[in-house]
Amino acid sequence: MLWHARRKVMDPGGHLTVGLLDETTCPALIPMLMALNDIRISLSAIAPALPQGKAPPPVAATDGTSYTLRIMSAKQSSGSWARVVVSSSDGPVADWAETRLPRLDACWHPVDQR
Repeated sequence: MLWHARRKVMDPGGHLTVGLLDETTCPALIPMLMALNDIRISLSAIAPALPQGKAPPPVAATDGTSYTLRIMSAKQSSGSWARVVVSSSDGPVADWAETRLPRLDACWHPVDQR
C-alpha cells in the first residue's frame, strides 16, 4: 500500500489549488499520519442530550480555515475497513493540521486541473 495525500486550498478570490504527494517523495508523510493516532475523537451518531428547546451551537471557523480528513481505518471489531471523515476548524484536529501540515510544504506538487 502506498500512502498519499491531497490538499485543496481555496484563496479569498475563489481560486482552487490542488496538490498531491506520496510517501515515496515525502518521508515526512508517515510520521504525520502516525501522529493522527494521538488524537482522541468520540464518534456519536446522536448528540448528547441538550436541554429542552436548545439547539446545538453552530460550528464556526473563527479564522476562516477548516480542515477535513478522509481516512481509512481498520479499527472495526471485524477487521474490515471503514472510511472516517472528520471536519473541524478548532480543537485537536485543527491543532494537528496547523502543526503538521507545514512539514509537508516542500513536498506538494500541483495537479493540472484542465
